[in-house]
Amino acid sequence: MRKPSNKANDPDLSDNYDFSNAVRGEFAKRSARGTSVTVLRFGMPSHMLVSAWKKYGKSETDTECGFGLNLGKHNRSQFFEGLESVEVEMDGVNHTFSLARGNFWTTCPELRDDDSEGTPIRDWLKKHRSLTWTKGRPPKAALVPIGEGHFRLMTELKS
Repeated sequence: MRKPSNKANDPDLSDNYDFSNAVRGEFAKRSARGTSVTVLRFGMPSHMLVSAWKKYGKSETDTECGFGLNLGKHNRSQFFEGLESVEVEMDGVNHTFSLARGNFWTTCPELRDDDSEGTPIRDWLKKHRSLTWTKGRPPKAALVPIGEGHFRLMTELKS
């Protein structure tokens, strides 16, 4: 049996820490059940800010139109280069978006409902009460990379 170490004499351990009720291996058990680790390239942001987008919306309240997420050209270059499609997790459900639309790589860096099956972006915006907005003030969201070509859409970031 291993002799317990005397941490009280450890000069590197702050007096603020109290391990008297600690359970050895508590977090190791949780980690063994499965963890998700995302390794980002050095200098790469942990998320990108995206804004909602309407295709052919006739008014601010028009919801019978196409919807999308405007990524911005800088984010397209930084996060999507070399990809043909991406998976976006929205409220726990994965949706595949094709990046084969020619103008995605030139003038229109958007993920659109047209590039997926169904209307996942429209449905997500509706669920989060963001389907209509004042002209020039679209709702914003965070698109977080969680793996190569895999992202999670979030209404807010939790630190």
